Amino acid sequence: MINYEKAASYWVEKNKHGKVMEKDECLKRIESLVEGHNTLALATMGVNIRVTPVEYFYHSGNFYIFTEGGEKFRNLEKCKDISFCIYDKYTGGKTESLQADAVCNVVDFYCDEYNSVFQAKGLNVDKLKAKGIEMYLLRLDVKRYEYLNTSLVKDGYNAHQIVEV
Repeated sequence: MINYEKAASYWVEKNKHGKVMEKDECLKRIESLVEGHNTLALATMGVNIRVTPVEYFYHSGNFYIFTEGGEKFRNLEKCKDISFCIYDKYTGGKTESLQADAVCNVVDFYCDEYNSVFQAKGLNVDKLKAKGIEMYLLRLDVKRYEYLNTSLVKDGYNAHQIVEV
């Protein structure tokens, strides 16, 4: 019989005797991973559970997603709490990944933040408007990161780090 509690406690037990990174140092490593990628798996729940691969834009310390719409909005209407992950390909004992818990906010069309992010991404809001295209902008406000990087062990740290934001 499977002991689910034991399995769920794996990282808690493993990390009891290891070294936790300073928050700022861990956030620098996380940001390096984030800036080296452009796609995340966005998990929403509400009407159902949905995981959507989406391109993200990391700007001024925030995650943004440009989207035409989709089923994720049915869930976001019911629940703004989301999770997402970014990860590298597993290569035989070496891995780096990031899971995050966040709140997903839909940025109002054409407000200052919307216009600023579109401009930073190199998109022309006026051209979209002229074509009648409504592009939604999601901002993911991270509450908690779980960072896994097996290379941290060589520096004396736990491979699994948790950062409350």
